[in-house]
Amino acid sequence: GAAATLLLIESAIIMPAYVPAYHNYLTMYFITLTVFAVQGAVMLAWTAVRPARSTAGGRKTELYFDTISSEFASRMNRFDVQSRVEWFEAALDGRDLRGKTVVDVGAGLGHFSRAAGRHGARPIPIDIAPSLVKRLREDFSSATCASALSLPFATGSVDFVVSSECIEHTPDPPAAIREMIRVLKPDGVLFLTTPNLAWRWSVALAELLRVRHFEGLENWLSRRALRRVLEHSGASITSSTGLHILPFQLRPLLPLIAAVNRRGQWLKPVMINQCWIAQKGDAK
Repeated sequence: GAAATLLLIESAIIMPAYVPAYHNYLTMYFITLTVFAVQGAVMLAWTAVRPARSTAGGRKTELYFDTISSEFASRMNRFDVQSRVEWFEAALDGRDLRGKTVVDVGAGLGHFSRAAGRHGARPIPIDIAPSLVKRLREDFSSATCASALSLPFATGSVDFVVSSECIEHTPDPPAAIREMIRVLKPDGVLFLTTPNLAWRWSVALAELLRVRHFEGLENWLSRRALRRVLEHSGASITSSTGLHILPFQLRPLLPLIAAVNRRGQWLKPVMINQCWIAQKGDAK
């Protein structure tokens, strides 16, 4: 950020007239580098205070969603949910899911289970919150209460696994990923979405300013870390996508965010949500 500022000052001396081809890049770098610098500072500050906050009376809990099940739907961002469901359905196009099992880990209200059912699959919603599972059983008799860290399936017994915005709410996201890959059959496919660690500062700042009240676990992974976990777990990555370039999804901005989701995948390293498709390797 400091270097970009000096470049702007130097350019004002050398080239006083505004030349878009030159100054636009400097302005972009100035803004971008400054944002990343602030982001890094907030992340360091959050890392320093997080242990104290998490141990203060055990406020953060893995079962937080069980306590807000009655208002879960109203708390969800509809645009974000729809974007993730559309990504999942697009990923299912061209696959033969008739009669195949699709385990939906962290099913919540069952959006991804319903999407799998529309493609002819046999969805099995899994959630750790008993109250959410009770609601899921109204539509899915197979709904099961279980943790993402201990799925109730034999090794190599499941055709597909989908998990959207779940692993970050577990005590050990890498272990949750390994567990999902464990239950997949050879050549089985995992569809996974989770927030990008690069944006962890934004929710930390929102909590610091008391404009966000969330008492669940939040253990975010970077894109690099998630890729490493997938590859070390015996899965090969077949697709990587990003969703949402802005953390504030105000109605006037939704068309812009949706357009970037469709055509701006070169920006996926800095997008808020990371979406992965990985295939389990053949049995040796």
